[in-house]
Amino acid sequence: MAIAFRADLQRFLDEFIEHHRGLRGGRLFGRPAAFAGRRMFVCLRGNGLIVKLPKRGWVKYTPRNRREAARLIPLLEVAARYVAEAA
Repeated sequence: MAIAFRADLQRFLDEFIEHHRGLRGGRLFGRPAAFAGRRMFVCLRGNGLIVKLPKRGWVKYTPRNRREAARLIPLLEVAARYVAEAA
């Protein structure tokens, strides 16, 4: 059974990882994810991204298009820094 996620968000996540040193892509339960060190900070799920944020935990964002996804870059940077510092 294939796990559903949006291909455009996978491309967005791949580009984010490519432009941020120290991050790597991988998979969690068959879904694309991004890691800072050994800790995951974002994972694709269905039609959105689940992001680990300080004081809020895991939060789901569902951008409708690439432009809205680009607005999440500062949040992804905060999430990556947060999990890297927690290590």
